[in-house]
Amino acid sequence: MIKKILLLLLLLAVCLSFLNQYGFTPDYSACSMTKVCEQLPTYNIGDLKDTKVLYLSGNSHITVLDYYSNQEVSIHCRGVLLSFPVMDNTGTKVAYRSYSDPNLWVYSTETGGAVQIPLGYTGSRWEWDLHNIPRFSPDGEQLAYLQSNSSENYSLSVADAGGSWKKDLMTGIANLSYYDWNPDNRRIAILAKAGGNERASIYIVDSADSDITKIKENVETKHSILDGLCQWSPAGLDGLCQWNPAGTNIAYMSAGNIFTITADGSHEHQLTDDGNTFLLKWSPTGDKIAYLTRDGLGQGYETGQVKKGEYSRLHLINPDGTGHEEIFAEYTEGFLNVLPFTWTEDGKGIVLFNHEGGHLMDLEKAAGYDPALIALFALCVAIVMCAVSIVLEYYWRV
Repeated sequence: MIKKILLLLLLLAVCLSFLNQYGFTPDYSACSMTKVCEQLPTYNIGDLKDTKVLYLSGNSHITVLDYYSNQEVSIHCRGVLLSFPVMDNTGTKVAYRSYSDPNLWVYSTETGGAVQIPLGYTGSRWEWDLHNIPRFSPDGEQLAYLQSNSSENYSLSVADAGGSWKKDLMTGIANLSYYDWNPDNRRIAILAKAGGNERASIYIVDSADSDITKIKENVETKHSILDGLCQWSPAGLDGLCQWNPAGTNIAYMSAGNIFTITADGSHEHQLTDDGNTFLLKWSPTGDKIAYLTRDGLGQGYETGQVKKGEYSRLHLINPDGTGHEEIFAEYTEGFLNVLPFTWTEDGKGIVLFNHEGGHLMDLEKAAGYDPALIALFALCVAIVMCAVSIVLEYYWRV
């Protein structure tokens, strides 16, 4: 009797091991893709939020398209745009700057009204500015932005999205800086060169009391390479410094590799080491990080040059560095075609734009998570175990 039980347990262990490898471990490279949007110039995509994509439809026109309902809102800006516009998390507010009036404007897609936020710019001329891209707080009530001055430095400022107040938080920042709101709508993580330092640091800035805490020094940003890549991706500056959904950790890039660091700077972990990464995004559930790489980018960091035509690849990885998998690859010509993507709101899929349009990648339907396959395999295991049990019972009686 004991031998029979041991043999059945051994068989069960083998079956569970097989099921774990082929049934419960998802093969994301085989996930289904459904086209949700027709072709858009990827280098014109300014922002992506769940089912909405914001793109430039002309030098002074912005379009917000809901690709599920196929509804769109066209915004005629006050002159030629000076930087990429951005949306709040709901896609109902759009912030932009234009040539004729380089102050910030917040446009409501619901009412059609716009509110001005004066920047007080003191420079001598206006030009297309990739660096000064504002950021809405998660609740959409505040707007963080970089404000330039005559010394060619920037200050990090925050304003009410309704235009009723604004204040400076941090001064002496170099023009290329990357920042992200904490989910608490109060703290801002900023990766920037400040105080004349050659290397960047990560700071936590409290928008309520203006308290500034440096949590990481000597971050290698290699801005000359990122100029042509990261900042042309959807809300591209998100890709170098981003809070996790819980607001406890920050993922950031240094020399093309991904690191995570706790909000107090006490613990840091390196996730990748190939040097080819240029954009990352936390999943809404915080259990995955999706990121883009471009072949040869790591070498480009060293030489200062990046090939104009290479493969761009989309990957998934766990926040502890395990579970890496490449899920999509496509040859892209030029610096600007960098496969803009975003997570769906429920974290179960990724919407990616390429030269053919927008596609929903359903991660739940990855090969390993097919419920029918798992149920069929479980039934087969039960039948096999019953058969083995009957055979063993017969021979041991004999």
